[in-house]
Amino acid sequence: MAVTSMHEMAGDRWVLTIAPGYWAGKISRPATASTVQQTFPHPVASLSGYTMGLALKREFTAHWGAGIVGAISQQNGQSSALSDVANMAPDAAVTGTPGGAGFAGGNFKGLTGDFFALMLTFDPYSKPEGFRMPISIGPAYIVQSVQYTHTYVNPNNGKTQTEKATVNRNKSALFVNPSLDFLMFRNLRVMPGALFILAGAGNKVPFDYKVAQAGSAEKTYPTTAKVASASASIYVSFLYRPWNLSFNYALPVADLAVISQYSFTWTKKWG
Repeated sequence: MAVTSMHEMAGDRWVLTIAPGYWAGKISRPATASTVQQTFPHPVASLSGYTMGLALKREFTAHWGAGIVGAISQQNGQSSALSDVANMAPDAAVTGTPGGAGFAGGNFKGLTGDFFALMLTFDPYSKPEGFRMPISIGPAYIVQSVQYTHTYVNPNNGKTQTEKATVNRNKSALFVNPSLDFLMFRNLRVMPGALFILAGAGNKVPFDYKVAQAGSAEKTYPTTAKVASASASIYVSFLYRPWNLSFNYALPVADLAVISQYSFTWTKKWG
């Protein structure tokens, strides 16, 4: 999230930040004894899509600032399981698939993630040309959805079978965004940082899991899923100060995941 921090605060001015970006990557999973993964092996989940962030902030002093943040994203791709793309796992086995495990590999589209937050930033340092360490924190609200489809021949009966899952979830969270500002050259800043999102406890998401076989009517299996309660990513930004334009590269801190986000951030300051 390139918009959840405040760099080079000077005080008594407004800051507008716009950050268009692009997601691309894959998630690799080790081999398991899952009946579905043995029958339909898809060891890699891949995705790509766009993001857009926007923030309006107010610098009160060189040490304190606040603001409101919004971001949207949408990805499409392929996955070995619904849990790989939606970061969730079913509470119980869902009938209607080989072994009753469900969520075999397939395609997904419209994986969205909308992020809204209030932020408060503190920077213990204040020299404009020197080392800075802004730390942002605040409450957030996240809205996510995904449409998942998988079509295959069921080895149990030889019929073509289609699985669908439509998931919508909302969750409250707390984000923390510490970062460091280094001045390498007069007009270039290098700004590494990390973003932590801590969701509320007990996140369980209801969704409709649908199965249709050739010659049979579609059946719906309402169920729920357990949702991961935390996420983290690391990033580095390169700011070209004369244009107030920075290039950002982010990578999530997750086991066997390589999902990169590339974005540009343009900042306008006045006051």
